[in-house]
Amino acid sequence: MTLLQKNPTMELVDVSNSHRDEILKKIVKDLVMAMENNSVTEADLPLIANFVLNNIDTDQNHDQLIAHLDELSKRWPFFEKVEQLERGEVKEANEDRVEKNVLIMVKAGQTEQAISLAKSVMKV
Repeated sequence: MTLLQKNPTMELVDVSNSHRDEILKKIVKDLVMAMENNSVTEADLPLIANFVLNNIDTDQNHDQLIAHLDELSKRWPFFEKVEQLERGEVKEANEDRVEKNVLIMVKAGQTEQAISLAKSVMKV
């Protein structure tokens, strides 16, 4: 049994450049909206840009990305939507990976382990 089959949710999923670019676009969109709504001060703009460029723009996996989005949204709450969307996408990807591993385990004759895995991770 592989490490992934033992604990399929512990696999770190890399963040592709295109996905990172999507996140950056969402951040910029929310930042522009916050500036239009006067929800952010001009003094915060360089701090936000620095944080995003030094952290989110360099994240290698979804765990890092979510941790940085969480920190970003705690400092500037108008970014919470981006964080929540990313958490949902990661959760969905993890569920897809678990579903595939359950099928692989069933195919390999590991029915009890597959049922246990499915129950521990998903609402079955």
